[in-house]
Amino acid sequence: MTARLIRWLVLALAVLAAGGARAEVYLWEVTSLTNRVYLFGTVHAGKKEWYPLPAVVEDAFLASDVLVVEADITDTAAMANSAGAMNYAPPDALKRHVTAEDYERFLKLLPRYSIREPQVERLKPFMAVSVLVFSDWAREGFRPEYGVDAYLIRKAKAEVKPVIEIEGIAAQLRLMDSLSVAENQALFKGTIDALEMGLTGEQVKGLVTAWQGGDAARLLAVTTCWRRSRATSTTRRSAISSRLAPCTSPARVASSSSCASAATW
Repeated sequence: MTARLIRWLVLALAVLAAGGARAEVYLWEVTSLTNRVYLFGTVHAGKKEWYPLPAVVEDAFLASDVLVVEADITDTAAMANSAGAMNYAPPDALKRHVTAEDYERFLKLLPRYSIREPQVERLKPFMAVSVLVFSDWAREGFRPEYGVDAYLIRKAKAEVKPVIEIEGIAAQLRLMDSLSVAENQALFKGTIDALEMGLTGEQVKGLVTAWQGGDAARLLAVTTCWRRSRATSTTRRSAISSRLAPCTSPARVASSSSCASAATW
């Protein structure tokens, strides 16, 4: 193998690289004698005017041979193949898996987002409230089609730059689909509570403010307040760690230009 640097562009959570962020950019650079890794925290929803990204980020992307992401959210085939993890098969329905009181509260929120019950009645609890959360973010001007990870993935594909997933859509959905009845109901109720109180808008604005300012402490505070399930997040961290281990071993580093990364927000 030649002596050239293996360059990776990795999308990561701030908690994996606390401290040392470049001023006003949520980007880290980690170097060794053989490698250079860029870790860039991203958000799943954004605004058109964010692009192109700051020059230091665009330059890091250009210098990278590989883009490593939490999941390729532009993979429509993977989404279609995972439909079973997001929806109940008729005659089963969402209202059979949450309390009657919380389902009524859910229905009362739908007109706020111009959503009709038939559009969401077959969704599983985690997916149903996710639809409302993203709809709420859209009301604040943050749209999924302008998410930073989606921008980088599309850019990588346009440049024929390899895109590697640490989890993938199917794995993420399987994890959420493995929630117990109690966990699903707690997630459903807690998210509805937040939507009714107008807290989800505050969440995304807090995340974006911290991200744009490269403020790791503030971002950690926001994400800690909004941790949905300790058991779920612990399970996911364990899965991420096991996925990272073989990719960061000395043998893998010496023989490949690809590695795994952590998740985005």
